[in-house]
Amino acid sequence: EQQSLRLQLDVAKARRDRLEQLEVRQKVADELRGRFPEGVLGRISELLLPTQKRFDMALQMSLGGMAEAFVVSDAAEARQCVHYLKERRISSETFLPLDRMQDPKDGGFHLLTQ
Repeated sequence: EQQSLRLQLDVAKARRDRLEQLEVRQKVADELRGRFPEGVLGRISELLLPTQKRFDMALQMSLGGMAEAFVVSDAAEARQCVHYLKERRISSETFLPLDRMQDPKDGGFHLLTQ
């Protein structure tokens, strides 16, 4: 009985910690969008949505840690975001500038679909 209660408490604490982390991440996203409304497009997890609910887990697994990266308009915007976070001593984030991304056809990935 005591072991079961301890397990339930641990699960509840883990859930609370996860919710707190999500809240902090959302606050960072809101701050960046407010500060750089034209340049911060959003997190990958917000921009890439599965066409069907059954593909949600596969999409999340394939994205891994990059799901929380921010897509920004260009490298200059990414630098401004990094500087902003450093100034305010907010946790570091990953930024993916659109002007630095390559067409998958140039990288050889298109061969996988042929």
